[in-house]
Amino acid sequence: MVRFANGKDAIIDVCRQAPYGYDQRAEVLGTKGMMMTDNMHPSTARILSDKFCGHADMPYDFFMSRYKEAYKQETLAFVQALRRDEPAPCSGRDGLVALIMAIGAGISAEEGRWVRFEEVLQREGIGGMRVSEEGGETAGGGAGWISTMLGSVTPSANPRKEDDLREIFLLFDTDDDDLLTEKEVGEATKLLCKDGACPIYTAEEVHSMVRGVDSDRDGRITFDEFLALWRRAGNIEGAAEEANPFAKLLAPLLK
Repeated sequence: MVRFANGKDAIIDVCRQAPYGYDQRAEVLGTKGMMMTDNMHPSTARILSDKFCGHADMPYDFFMSRYKEAYKQETLAFVQALRRDEPAPCSGRDGLVALIMAIGAGISAEEGRWVRFEEVLQREGIGGMRVSEEGGETAGGGAGWISTMLGSVTPSANPRKEDDLREIFLLFDTDDDDLLTEKEVGEATKLLCKDGACPIYTAEEVHSMVRGVDSDRDGRITFDEFLALWRRAGNIEGAAEEANPFAKLLAPLLK
């Protein structure tokens, strides 16, 4: 089970043996509806009789058959990224996140408790942060080690895409209060702009930008205020149109 920062839960059931075929299904259930994907079959033929109702064929029995078209598109996208000198759709960051989740799941199963992903980063020393035997951090700490971790495995996030901005916001929100301090905003902007995709702002500029959107003047801003800050800086034109369409589709279900 994975519990997200917004309180939503995801449950994954895994079995290494499915004699009826390669079984991979998913569903998202919300208060206003549900979305689901089912197994794929070699044909759409169905049999309906007094003894059986269902697909005439068993599901594909191997992942190379089930995801044949996906692997084709993945290869084409990779070749296109090479030819155009663009970032690959699947980055090192994606692989690292999957690895962290798998390690966290292993720790949780072995010790029978909830495991935060920050703990995995500390235990594995990812991004230069490791916990000593006495329990103290031996290197890194704060937003800096997050920036180091991401910067070492992936190109900059797209500073014009709302999905990437939200991911960066959550990564630097290390205390999970849905707020960023002025210092954290500065670190986030450095990561977003490290490859020249947008200007590198000075501490004074960040201070002014934060004050311009900080409604309660406590030096911390919400994600909506962060978006407003980024839009005022001229870095987010068209972000609403570029946001993940799948996330938009799921949003009404999860309210």
